[in-house]
Amino acid sequence: MGGVSVRRNRAGRVVPAVVAAALLAGCTAPAADPGTPTAPVGAPSASATPARTLTGDKKATGQALPAQVAGWTLDRRQTAGGAASGFYTRPGAQGDLVITLTPVPLTDDALAHALDDPQPVGAATCGVLPGAGTTACYRPLEGGNLRVAGALPVADLAAVADAVHATLK
Repeated sequence: MGGVSVRRNRAGRVVPAVVAAALLAGCTAPAADPGTPTAPVGAPSASATPARTLTGDKKATGQALPAQVAGWTLDRRQTAGGAASGFYTRPGAQGDLVITLTPVPLTDDALAHALDDPQPVGAATCGVLPGAGTTACYRPLEGGNLRVAGALPVADLAAVADAVHATLK
């Protein structure tokens, strides 16, 4: 499929990983993806249980990313589609961290598609973003989510996610 990472959902349907990651990052997918097969009208659902929406104790909207967190300094901000991203640097670090507040609620199914080998680390769910090779941790928020991504060990990313979460109102 031309360089696009492809995964199969629980029903065996092909789901581009880019679409799953975009949904979690605040973008929305088109109403109908012509490349994804659909079940005929009236066909039984392939999934016995619907995706569970995850929520947190702090709101996703009306928040500001901190200027500094866990030794990382905000270098620049970017907003798109209602999501606010901050690019953080730290002296001696091999790369940046990207911290994103997104007004798109997480579901357990979306996390399963957005991360390879998702694993709980405290209040976060962490894993590798398919196709990107970057590690990310997600924390559910009320009406959205917090994502921290970068080239750090999972435990360190989860600690940064906790530190950012602590700054939210």
